[in-house]
Amino acid sequence: MSPIPLEHEIRDHIFCDPSFVERFLTGDKDKLRAVVQRCHKSTLFSKRRWTLPKLKQGGRLYPPIVRVLNTIAEAVSAGRCSRAHDSFLHYNPRMIKSDFELSFLTDPDLVLFDNKYEQQEHWETVRMTVRVKRLKSHLKAAIAGLAFDARAIFAHQIHRRHLYALAICGTEATFVRFDRAGVLYSTPIDVSRDSDGFTKAVAALLLMDKETFGYDPIFSTKMGSDGRLDYYVELPHSALDEPGSLSQATKSPDVRLKVTEVLCHRQDIVGRATIVLRLQKVKVLDVQLGSPAFRTRGQKRKFEESQPEELHDVSFVLKLVWRDPSQEPEGEVLKKLVGIYGLVQYAWHGDASRACKRGCFASSLCGRCVDETPRVDEMFVCQNLSNIQGAIRIIGNGGEYTCEAINTKKLERTTQGRRRRIYSRTLLSSVGKMLWAAEGPKELLMGILDALMGCWHLVNMNILHRDISGGNIMLLPPGQKLRWREWKGPFEHGTENPTDSNCKLREYLDRFDRNPTGMLSDFDMYQQLSDGESSFSASSESGDSTGSADDAGGVHRPRISLAPSPEETRDENGMPHAKRRKTECSYVAASSKCPKTDRVARVPGCHRAPRYGPSTEKVDYRVGTIAFMSINVLNVAPGEQYEHSFMDDLESFFWVLLYAMLGHADPPVKILNPAAVGMLDRLDDDDMSRVRAFKVECLVQCCRLPEEMIKKLRSTENSWAYNEALSQALIRLGSFFCDEDDTPLSQMTPADAFPKVVDIFIEALQELDQP
Repeated sequence: MSPIPLEHEIRDHIFCDPSFVERFLTGDKDKLRAVVQRCHKSTLFSKRRWTLPKLKQGGRLYPPIVRVLNTIAEAVSAGRCSRAHDSFLHYNPRMIKSDFELSFLTDPDLVLFDNKYEQQEHWETVRMTVRVKRLKSHLKAAIAGLAFDARAIFAHQIHRRHLYALAICGTEATFVRFDRAGVLYSTPIDVSRDSDGFTKAVAALLLMDKETFGYDPIFSTKMGSDGRLDYYVELPHSALDEPGSLSQATKSPDVRLKVTEVLCHRQDIVGRATIVLRLQKVKVLDVQLGSPAFRTRGQKRKFEESQPEELHDVSFVLKLVWRDPSQEPEGEVLKKLVGIYGLVQYAWHGDASRACKRGCFASSLCGRCVDETPRVDEMFVCQNLSNIQGAIRIIGNGGEYTCEAINTKKLERTTQGRRRRIYSRTLLSSVGKMLWAAEGPKELLMGILDALMGCWHLVNMNILHRDISGGNIMLLPPGQKLRWREWKGPFEHGTENPTDSNCKLREYLDRFDRNPTGMLSDFDMYQQLSDGESSFSASSESGDSTGSADDAGGVHRPRISLAPSPEETRDENGMPHAKRRKTECSYVAASSKCPKTDRVARVPGCHRAPRYGPSTEKVDYRVGTIAFMSINVLNVAPGEQYEHSFMDDLESFFWVLLYAMLGHADPPVKILNPAAVGMLDRLDDDDMSRVRAFKVECLVQCCRLPEEMIKKLRSTENSWAYNEALSQALIRLGSFFCDEDDTPLSQMTPADAFPKVVDIFIEALQELDQP
């Protein structure tokens, strides 16, 4: 599950929407009216209202609540003339199967499964959950419980875009929506006093099509032979077209691919919620003359599911993110980089569309067609419900808890808007494995070197990656085909008059005379500099930046300073505020689970900084992954704007190599010793000042006390740390970045700096090849 505590993740992202029912729970009036009329005939409906008992124990409310909800579900089903109907079940949550170790607070009172897979009692088939509490003042506890349920659903269902839930506290029902911008909840509806209103709201929820209910329409599922869901994706045929292929007009509009592996799944509720999937095209029998004609996509899908399944050998990678609309989609830069050595290969991208009441069929025709988190003009916040802390009280150590009675009636209008997020898809043709999965020192060095060459080309194009990390470097399998090899052709990308840097880069690539082993991926944090800006550095924010610029155009900061780093802002409890920490995500075969113990081989990104402090914290302009940030970036205080230099990206390659050597565990045991765990923890520390201090220590030892650095490495007792070529390469890199030679790093140009670092890797590879 996500390493960020849930209470920190959704803090200040919980809002009351007075128009919730009108906004989300309106359906066909005639159908809703018919459902209400059928419910009036129920024995549970007396004197124009649902009858609920007044009991002291909340558990005894379940039977009547279940009967009421299922009566409404049966009425909805009757209107559809369907034999099967949705059923809310009072379920022991420990009987619902899970792929993860869930919190004991993930214990819904009632569960609605997908009726197509109702016998598969697994979190991957849960449609929604219901929490039932005895008192109206237990609403905060109910929403807290629903949040834990929501995290479990998002963690198990890669095709969920948002989801709905229901809290029934006493006789009041509150409808809740969870999406990537946070939590929205309705004003309470009294089940007894406004029975028809409650019935219509529940019916509208059950009448929703799958897309409106929160499922991504490009996905379909079917039960696999192992009793688990198999996922399929339908993408435009043009997304997979190679240059020179047949026109899209001669093909069907969509192509079906099977999800063969979940490479990355950020299981948070709020935020980008990155999911990366490996896909393989499904071969199906051609539709010959006499085959059924398909009037709907669903008919075509059912036919394809009935056919023998065979997969093409070629794989693709699909990346799904909820991006900030103020940032350009990652695909916009990737399509400029097709065929460049050492960079991930782009195939297609686009923002997801959604159903539009205006009848548009293309997002370019109507801005409302783009699937984004709802924009709510008028919202209210309850100060007692702006977070879920204090909603429950833990009893002992046995996983028991009680609900705290909290007044949640007082609402205040808020001017704080929900953060907009747009659902975006990017398809890549590069598929590989994690850098940490390198089979030996040579593959490790070649992978880092190739990514370094890709970074060099980016800098020559006035692009800064700004998130060089081990998780963003992938290793390609031998023989993987590339659509185009730019480095084999003439200079491109506006280099008709090549600079010295471009010429030197091409000279190295000509010497390599091979396809890349490694590729740099994940351009979420990239920055494209304008023609007038220098490629030496880029401001972290528009406007004037702090620091004095030197003659070369970069910001000059002492890279190795033994003075204390700028004081971190802290809350009233002395805890550091939230860091904008970019965790690992790449198009690689990574486990979806984080290690259960710090002693297993470490993959960074499973130890993310929790969110502390109020929402008034200073903006942290630093971007990247803390473990791989340069010392120059770590020197910046939260709230201070800075200029990110290409040298910051270059230095990150040193920390990638160090992390790989410290975190390597030799087979078959693959266990890290305490020394390795301790040093990795210092790189993964939530306190950036402590990370900076450790990094200064490492660079100083490489430069002044190399024998101490060697001793530090060998204390990890793994074969990579004892490898002489790797160790010497690390020492030479550290000495270079220590900035103690005659030419300050801040005054170096790409033509000066990159060859020095590349030569260190080439020399190390030559040493490995020596007998």
